[in-house]
Amino acid sequence: MTNDEGPHVRAIAVSVLLLGAVCVVLQVAPAAVPKRVAVMVVAGTLAIFGVGMIVDLFSYAKPDDWLASFGGWIGFAVVLAGVFALPRVRPPAGA
Repeated sequence: MTNDEGPHVRAIAVSVLLLGAVCVVLQVAPAAVPKRVAVMVVAGTLAIFGVGMIVDLFSYAKPDDWLASFGGWIGFAVVLAGVFALPRVRPPAGA
């Protein structure tokens, strides 16, 4: 990846890598990942990300752009949940 790509590209890449890792560990196709496992992976990843943000808050004397970090956390949550949900989407019967 080059530096001119935005954080959304990295969020998608990390989400796809997480989905791939879960599929390899469970030895199932992406659409066959149990919903319970998908929810646990999303929640666990976001919890780790949140802990890292809290550590950063206390590690730096003057935390810069806290709102942007929180926005990135929310954005990553949406992308990660979407990547895990996308394989379950079925096209309409008439299409």
